Amino acid sequence: MQISIILGLANAQVLQGVRGLILTRKKVKLYAPTVIWTGMALLVAIQGWWASFSMHEQANWNFLGLLVIVLQAVSVYMIAALVLPDPKGDTVVDLRELILLIGNRVDLALGRLGTRCGVEYSFFSRA
Repeated sequence: MQISIILGLANAQVLQGVRGLILTRKKVKLYAPTVIWTGMALLVAIQGWWASFSMHEQANWNFLGLLVIVLQAVSVYMIAALVLPDPKGDTVVDLRELILLIGNRVDLALGRLGTRCGVEYSFFSRA
C-alpha cells in the first residue's frame, strides 16, 4: 500500500512539473533529453506500480526486503521531483542547464531503477 502511494506521488510530481512548464511555456527553453527524462521518470514510476501488484503473492517477506522495495519507491519519487524544475517568477527556465547540472546522476539512476524494476517484476511474477 505504501509503495503505491509513494509511486502515485512520483507520478503526480512529474505531471505537476509538466503542468508548470505548460503554464510558463514562454519562459521555458525546451531541451529534448529533459523531455525524454520526464517520460522515462513517468514510465519507471508506472512500471514500479505495476510490478508492485504481484508482490502480494510473495509468501515470505522480511523487513529488509520490504525496506529495499520502499527505498526504491522513494528513489523513484526523488528522481521524479528532480526531473523538472519549479518555474517561479520571471526567470527563464533553461532545461539544458538543468540536465547539465544534475544530468548524469539522474540518467544513471533512471537506468538502474528501470532495470531493477524489470528484474523484480520478473522475479515476483514467477513466485
